[in-house]
Parts: sequence; C-alpha cells; structure tokens
Amino acid sequence: MSDSLTFEQYLDMAHVVVIIGDKRTPAFEQWFLDRYGYARKVGAVAPDFSSAASPSWWRRT
Repeated sequence: MSDSLTFEQYLDMAHVVVIIGDKRTPAFEQWFLDRYGYARKVGAVAPDFSSAASPSWWRRT
C-alpha cells in the first residue's frame, strides 16, 4: 500500500464498526456511507469506541 489511501481502497478494507447505545445507532461514518449509497466490508462490530481498540470485545461478522 502506498502512503495515500483512495476512497475505493478504504471501502475495500475490513472495518471494525462501532454501533452506539441501546438503539444501535451507527457512528457518523456509517451514516455518511448509507446516506450517499456506499458500502464497506465489516469485519467486526464493537459496542463503543473504547472497545473498538480491544479485539476481545469485537463481534466478528
């Protein structure tokens, strides 16, 4: 991979997605992608941003 990342490369990578709160509200980047019709690969789901840094909390998809 080069020093820069294209939007297409970003979408093609596996992501750890944070779903916030009891209502399972998506974080901003997911809202943005949904709003503009883009999809990305979801590799794992975390319950909050702190947990996203700790693979032991991830629910793999």
